[in-house]
Amino acid sequence: MVEATVTGPGGLTSYVRLADTGTGYPDITASDGVYTGYLASLAPSPGHYDVRVIVSDNDGAAVAPRRRGNDVQL
Repeated sequence: MVEATVTGPGGLTSYVRLADTGTGYPDITASDGVYTGYLASLAPSPGHYDVRVIVSDNDGAAVAPRRRGNDVQL
């Protein structure tokens, strides 16, 4: 599970689930290690945003690809 917590000006906080599924909404390539998501709304005024990303290893079931030359191995 990968989730982002976005806090905007005035303390408005949104939670965004990020995906690496390749379904095209919003991620276009499955299992490439790039997690994407949509932030549906922004704070009503300009300012700084704080973004925190939380990643779970799914109770040890997650794997990370290893590079060997030009190949990527799981």
